[in-house]
Amino acid sequence: MKIHHTGVAISAMAITFTCGILASAQQAPKKAAPPARAAAQAPSEDKVVLKVGSKQVTQSDFEAVVALLGPGAQRAVAEEGPAILGKQYATLLVLAQRAAAQHLDQAPAIKRKLDLQRLKTLAQAEYAKLARETTVSPAEIKQYYEAHKDQFQQAQVREIQIRIKGPDDPASVPGLPVADAKARADEISKALTAPGADISKIAKQYDVPNTVGIETTPTTIVKGEYPGVDEAVFSVKDGQVTKPFQSAHTLVLLQVVGHEEHLEPVSKDIEKTLQQKKLDATVNGLEKNASVWMDQTYFKPGDSAAAAPDSTPPPSAAKPPAKP
Repeated sequence: MKIHHTGVAISAMAITFTCGILASAQQAPKKAAPPARAAAQAPSEDKVVLKVGSKQVTQSDFEAVVALLGPGAQRAVAEEGPAILGKQYATLLVLAQRAAAQHLDQAPAIKRKLDLQRLKTLAQAEYAKLARETTVSPAEIKQYYEAHKDQFQQAQVREIQIRIKGPDDPASVPGLPVADAKARADEISKALTAPGADISKIAKQYDVPNTVGIETTPTTIVKGEYPGVDEAVFSVKDGQVTKPFQSAHTLVLLQVVGHEEHLEPVSKDIEKTLQQKKLDATVNGLEKNASVWMDQTYFKPGDSAAAAPDSTPPPSAAKPPAKP
């Protein structure tokens, strides 16, 4: 079982703990996740499942630790069982207990690291709480959409692909030489824009397995979704075909079936945008109300940063605020 990334998010958890999970998971044979484990129910009795000295870890304690791990480690535990993590967690507790007994947590560097981790955990928790409390109403979404409608234009397009064959490719390689591919693209474009064009018949007529393909069912693209395509798609009229887009091995045409403006497909994106704006404003307000002061002579921009016009702070800004 291969895990691409495992995040361990509990205080003072050693990086070797994460590496141990990764190593064990990568060595474990692949097999389907047991449904019973993947959807385990809360035990009727919260029994002790691990002991390290006087420290007892109950099943719910251990499962709470698993819940703090990244999705990769959670998937490994679900598929391979808790043993893949249990040994590493026991080792973690052994080393942590020894460090505490030797008062390593009072060493200045370690203490600063623990304090910083506590600050980060609390800040992240507060930010998540603020995010949950930050809501966007349907009226706000609609108002934003109406004010930025040009950014949310949509188009229904059909895609035509023609595979290009290189001059040095053997005869067995499918595709058409560049000149032939462009000529075929021109033929298809004229057929699609002819009066009374039947897309099903055209697709069947020009279809060449592994060489030419015409999608009969349109797909929706939103303006800004594909920067290299936007200008072509949103500048042609309904029914027209764009000029070919050519890559090393493919020639692509897009027939614009129709342009649309609908709120529903983009409402979630607008909601996220507005929620982030509100959240940023809330955090900025908190910073303002907290009377944050920074010594501008110390926190000045580096040499590589562009200096803002008249960025020298007034004399009063270079001094800490007076105590009440």
